[in-house]
Amino acid sequence: MNFIKLIKMLDDYQFEASKTMNTNLTEAEVNTSMTMKLIAEIGLFSDKIVNSDYYQGTINRDFIVENLGDMLWYVSILAYNNGIDLSEIATSNVDKLRKRHGNEYNEDYYSYKELK
Repeated sequence: MNFIKLIKMLDDYQFEASKTMNTNLTEAEVNTSMTMKLIAEIGLFSDKIVNSDYYQGTINRDFIVENLGDMLWYVSILAYNNGIDLSEIATSNVDKLRKRHGNEYNEDYYSYKELK
């Protein structure tokens, strides 16, 4: 699948996700709610990951898919609420990463930053 089709799929996802947002909230309330829920979701996810590492447990694929999906939903609604397409976010991020790394990981970038 090419990059353009993938980007379009993100916008399609965002459109579908936006159908499930609470339209009774103000713009500010949506921003606050989604931000706090995203933080909570990241906390729960990271706690499970860290504990599985510490206790030599396993995290299954379904757990990762479900939780990253929840995080993507919060990000999607935050972006939608602020008039930003997920495709814009993804494209901007890829552009930033290409400037930083070229087409593959650039270890020198991080080594240089750590020295400063």
